[in-house]
Amino acid sequence: MSSVCVCHLNEWCFYCEMYSPLEDAHEQLIDDNDALRQEIERLKEDKRRLLTLNDENYQRSCNYAGEIERLKADNAALLECVKWYANEDVHSIDSSAEPIRLEYPVYEPTYYESDCGQRARECLAKIGGTEHA
Repeated sequence: MSSVCVCHLNEWCFYCEMYSPLEDAHEQLIDDNDALRQEIERLKEDKRRLLTLNDENYQRSCNYAGEIERLKADNAALLECVKWYANEDVHSIDSSAEPIRLEYPVYEPTYYESDCGQRARECLAKIGGTEHA
């Protein structure tokens, strides 16, 4: 309660006793309201920051999705190439083809060898691209 009656000098009347607690409560509510406004501003700033992060993450996700699709297409093309090379019929068609050059480290001699797709078939067997090894 306020210590001084506002309508009577230092005398407490019925109205002063009734309104004084209301004035104190009103002041408390004003203080609480200011604190809540500050909290709202802080939350709005957090929301702006999170929306910015969300936009950045969405852009990254779109970039990753595009990269994944490109890698899937590259993988499919490479797998198709390896399957073609692993096909035994391909090697029986042209036996006069240039042999595959396999290069080994400098301390071992470099030599030529035609594997007729055997390494490609082994690779396909490892990655599950074909049934036979």
